[in-house]
Amino acid sequence: MSFMAHMLYYLECTNFHMLFWKGEIFILNQ
Repeated sequence: MSFMAHMLYYLECTNFHMLFWKGEIFILNQ
């Protein structure tokens, strides 16, 4: 896998994780 592809994959995973984490916080604050 090329460096750029690896970085894009990493960024997408991080963004997904952050959305999931924020969703958890939102649910817990309900």
